[in-house]
Amino acid sequence: MLPRPLLLLCAAWPLVVASTPDDDASYAEARRHYETTAREDGDAEAVRPALASAALALRLDRLDEADEYASAAQRGAAGDANLLGRAFEVRAAIAHARREPELSLSLRERAQEQFLKAGNRRSAAAQLQAIGTLHKDAFGRHAVALKTYDEAATAFEIAGDPAGALGVRIEKANVMIDLGDSAGAIASLETILKATPPGTEAWGRATIKLANARYRRGELEESRALAASVAAREKDLPEAWRTRLTIDAGNQVAMADAALGRLDAAHAEFERQLAIAMGARLPAKEAMLHNNAGFWLRDGGKARAAIEHHEKALDLDMRMRAQDGVAFDLRNLGLAWLAENEDEIAEGYLVEALALSERASTPYNRAHCYAGLGEIALRGDRPDEAVASFKRAASLADVAGDQSLAVTSAFGLGRAYLAQGAPELAVPELLKAEKLLAPLPPHQQRALHAADITTLLEQARAALELP
Repeated sequence: MLPRPLLLLCAAWPLVVASTPDDDASYAEARRHYETTAREDGDAEAVRPALASAALALRLDRLDEADEYASAAQRGAAGDANLLGRAFEVRAAIAHARREPELSLSLRERAQEQFLKAGNRRSAAAQLQAIGTLHKDAFGRHAVALKTYDEAATAFEIAGDPAGALGVRIEKANVMIDLGDSAGAIASLETILKATPPGTEAWGRATIKLANARYRRGELEESRALAASVAAREKDLPEAWRTRLTIDAGNQVAMADAALGRLDAAHAEFERQLAIAMGARLPAKEAMLHNNAGFWLRDGGKARAAIEHHEKALDLDMRMRAQDGVAFDLRNLGLAWLAENEDEIAEGYLVEALALSERASTPYNRAHCYAGLGEIALRGDRPDEAVASFKRAASLADVAGDQSLAVTSAFGLGRAYLAQGAPELAVPELLKAEKLLAPLPPHQQRALHAADITTLLEQARAALELP
């Protein structure tokens, strides 16, 4: 199957980054400054030191202390709408780190309200962008996210921040990909790129997302060329973004190579980018690369090696408390153990992944979980359960706009209906799988069991005495 590169989700995962001795020293100094200011000048004058202390405590993963300082800032800022907005903003980030999305959303909305009251339009627009991302990542409300991103882009333009508006439009295009509108995303990103100078951060991000959209449509050589164009301009990219963008570009190149059947080249690129991510202390990128490398190892029949990669990704995401990432890791571990015919182990991982994914993950991940559970049910001679699981997988695959996943779901449904003794229901599903397979390259057709689909279709037609 053709997986989606784990780019955007990984960009959002690292809620708490690795701290440094400098962070500890800065936090100690910030706390002393806050305590001195609060004691000598009162709470109102101590708002800014409290906010600085809260932000550093959050970075250090001291969430109770961060909340204490942010709450103190909120109390002291009662008469200043702009500072009150900042306090709500920091508290929203703390709630997000605690995986309390409802509270985070409410606090973002309150921050936006205060920033508007203060006339701080740019910060109000930034809250709208964060609200859109919460709807997308925490609640799976992609349509709401699209609308909110539109509002945020307009708000940034009104605030005189075209760069902010551009960034939101790039994120909106990625939501369009998630919703299966790759054509719309491609049109939007190509328009953005026409007005964006090469070598800039926005150009790099938009180009990689365009590569992702073309990858999702099966335009693999085009996807690879786009990603390679970002890697080729590594020295021109802004220093603050250079490493992240080149890792993402290398990951996309490896994904395209793997999908094109160039597995040796793909795995060499994955390993190269993993070394860079480890050296740069970017654990979210490490997790992304381990997951993608593991997927293609499993796809190439090396499930044990894949499990090692997915276990490393799981360890990283658990340390970052990245629930979305953990859901991906558990799903991938389940599918890898399924490839090893360890159905009981696989089912445990998939059920746990699904429980996490139902709350805060993409339709794509949930679809894979249901497809895996459907396969286990078929192996266990539980065709009714398999039908239910594959139906859920098929519905979610349509939402995600993933063609290869749609093939897997239709093929699974066809087999489940045959196991039920209902060839009349199997034939339409197998025909659907065959039709979806037709435009895919030969190596993908083989990976998606094209020969088995043809054989089963012949058997189902024979059972119904169809030509």
